[in-house]
Amino acid sequence: MITLVAYVFLAVTAALERAAKTGRNDPSEVDLVPLSSHELLRLLRA
Repeated sequence: MITLVAYVFLAVTAALERAAKTGRNDPSEVDLVPLSSHELLRLLRA
């Protein structure tokens, strides 16, 4: 569980840093793939 939270934190941080370098200041424009609740439950149960 802790590794999943750490992975999410690193992924979001990297995406925000990449967005800042390209000049996009709006966090909603970050290129992350949204996960559905079904996918999140599958990851948590693994």
